[in-house]
Amino acid sequence: MTKTSKSSWEKGFTDLHVHILPNIDDGPQSVEESVLLAGELVKYGFDTVVATPHFIEGAPSNQEIWRSYRFLVNELEQRDIPLQVLPGAEITLDSNLLKRAEDGKLVSLGGDSNWLLLELPLWQPAPDYLEDYLFELNATGYGVIIAHPERVQEFQHDLDRLYRLVYRGALCQVTLGSLTGLFGKSAHRTAWKAMQCNLVHLVTTDCHRPGKRLQAVPQALSMLNRYWRGEAIELWLKKHPQKILQGEDLEFYEPLLPSRKTWKDLFGRLNPWNKVTGKGKNFRG
Repeated sequence: MTKTSKSSWEKGFTDLHVHILPNIDDGPQSVEESVLLAGELVKYGFDTVVATPHFIEGAPSNQEIWRSYRFLVNELEQRDIPLQVLPGAEITLDSNLLKRAEDGKLVSLGGDSNWLLLELPLWQPAPDYLEDYLFELNATGYGVIIAHPERVQEFQHDLDRLYRLVYRGALCQVTLGSLTGLFGKSAHRTAWKAMQCNLVHLVTTDCHRPGKRLQAVPQALSMLNRYWRGEAIELWLKKHPQKILQGEDLEFYEPLLPSRKTWKDLFGRLNPWNKVTGKGKNFRG
């Protein structure tokens, strides 16, 4: 039996949020596990990923991240695994983040872009000063991509708060598994409503090892293709991540205030109102 080739929208993906570096966080605990994960990512249609280990209160250091990254890249080259891996980090919000940014102690997405992947507290309220803090971070030259906001309890209860961050210049990354319900009903509901309100700019696997998060990819892609005919896949898994890595302007849709959207609108096409071109990182005062 001849193997059916993948459709164009099922391959050529770029994932900006992957825990693939060996023995550095809660991802792979050995180089063999990292290599196995790399092979699985290729199988699911990815050809470029950014390694984003958890960066919590300054650890691991930049030097550790770069050392682990170079080691893994060499291993993948030696084993002829066709996956381009770039450096990065998933940076946890803390009070010293701005100082580290000013001192050049943060690893941006791709290693030389102006974008940081920022993780907010999942269960605790986001600080009241968050908008001002991100504005100050932007003043140091960095744009912010908020990691998996659909899993942040505050946004599950108040999606308008996320709207305010996006309106002022932040981008958002939703996890593909959230679209299938892998992370529970609240994350599932929040992810879909955020997409309908033009609050999503990227989707990623956030995978730590082979397993459920990668296995959710085909179903999530099928759902996106069903509701938006490949438009969202092309935008969120190909165009936007590549433009971010290359420092190019993004085209995105003007965010809509969630409290003004109704659930009967949920599965419409991407809202075509007020398409905007810009870097998305210049915070509005």
